Amino acid sequence: MEEFKKALTKRVSLVSEPTPLRESKNMSDKLNQQLLIKEDDTTGICLGGNKVRKLEYLIYDALEKEVDTVITTGGLQSNHARLTTAIARKYNLQPELVLKDQGKKSNGNVLLNQLMDANFHLVQDEKEIDQKISQLRDELQNQGNKAYTIPLGGSNVIGVMGYVRAALELREQLDNRNIGEATVVLPVGSGGTLAGLVLANNLWDLNLNFVGISVSRSKDTMNNLISEFVDEVVDKYSLNVSRENIPKIFDEFVGPGYGIPDEDTIDAIKFAAKAEGVILDPVYTGKAMKGLLHLKETNTLSGPGSSFDPEHPIIFWHTGGMPAVFAYEEECKNN
Repeated sequence: MEEFKKALTKRVSLVSEPTPLRESKNMSDKLNQQLLIKEDDTTGICLGGNKVRKLEYLIYDALEKEVDTVITTGGLQSNHARLTTAIARKYNLQPELVLKDQGKKSNGNVLLNQLMDANFHLVQDEKEIDQKISQLRDELQNQGNKAYTIPLGGSNVIGVMGYVRAALELREQLDNRNIGEATVVLPVGSGGTLAGLVLANNLWDLNLNFVGISVSRSKDTMNNLISEFVDEVVDKYSLNVSRENIPKIFDEFVGPGYGIPDEDTIDAIKFAAKAEGVILDPVYTGKAMKGLLHLKETNTLSGPGSSFDPEHPIIFWHTGGMPAVFAYEEECKNN
């Protein structure tokens, strides 16, 4: 455990912490249950987002390895790519982005990455990404550069540490409000955010329940991925961790596919915007809110002792992504 606690300190300090935990009275009234928003859209660099917490650890590791370049991947409008670029620039590292070309306009995150002068390497199929990264690493090495590869979403045994710390931060905020048990609802993409939260919850019995809304993959795939991340950390640091508190993951709110919002997603975005002035994005948080609204409306997880026990609050973890909204202007207008 001591080695694990030491690993939690190995980070560059970037997050404006704690990020706010703010009650949404209007949405609480509509849901008939207290709703608080954990505002990780305000993590404090380049319009914020949850990936900053992971990148604190990944960039620390990159700097320890004395690299001059970072490579990462995602979709064309990737929030992770934007934040990797911003933090790389802060530490004088060259950002190289291997992105799947999804045909979106060159605004939103694309524009921000262009302003920060990231190098783009576009592929047409996800299956090409690993090969492209390998090819790029070889090219950079031949040019005398030393590159560090950051995985999709910053999700690996290093990146998940950011959300181990975040879970402790949330627990302290809840304690300050005299809140015991709570249910956390969040979007799930690459899995690292939820893996870190689950690990901390099971390690220190933080009295949290988790509902993950998948934005791309099947629930079985997501469950396996999260378990793998948790197991890797547990094995690396020889931790004694309970496996009793398992997150509930739903995959029926993905819609037509990753990065493709359906009408219900746009409705959920407009619900949050109109009710509270909270801006969600069409790729992650919009789908998570769609899932939350549906699960509440259908009483899927309601009742005493359930995830949505009305006696306990819901925490909606806002993971950011606002720049991507501008790439979905037509979808938002047409609904």
